Amino acid sequence: MIRNILAVLSGIIFGILTIGIVESIGHKIFTVPQEVTQTIENADTDAVFALVSSEILLFVLVAYIIGSFVGGFITELISKRLLLAVVTGSILMLGGVLNLFMIPHPIWFVLVSILVYIPFAWLGGLLSKKIINHL
Repeated sequence: MIRNILAVLSGIIFGILTIGIVESIGHKIFTVPQEVTQTIENADTDAVFALVSSEILLFVLVAYIIGSFVGGFITELISKRLLLAVVTGSILMLGGVLNLFMIPHPIWFVLVSILVYIPFAWLGGLLSKKIINHL
């Protein structure tokens, strides 16, 4: 039981760290226009997303995908239970939904981002299971 809890916690931590690292790489690749900083200070999120390019949002989406995959991979690697990789993906998704409530996003991003966490955590867990079975 403790192993399973630690596996999910580890998956969540590694998933969040991966998301943060990938997003920071994205911020270095895609510079945010100066107007965004001024608009953020005025708390006008609609105007912010009008200024932010789709490439930046796509990179954030890629960060969610990679982070979920890594989280699921780590969870299954430790727990040896594929279902717990899905639990990790679900918890990461809840964090993503909280973010979507705190900062309004374009509707396409909301719909797609909610759909990526669980399947990619499952795929990460599946890959981990296949690698372990071959060792």
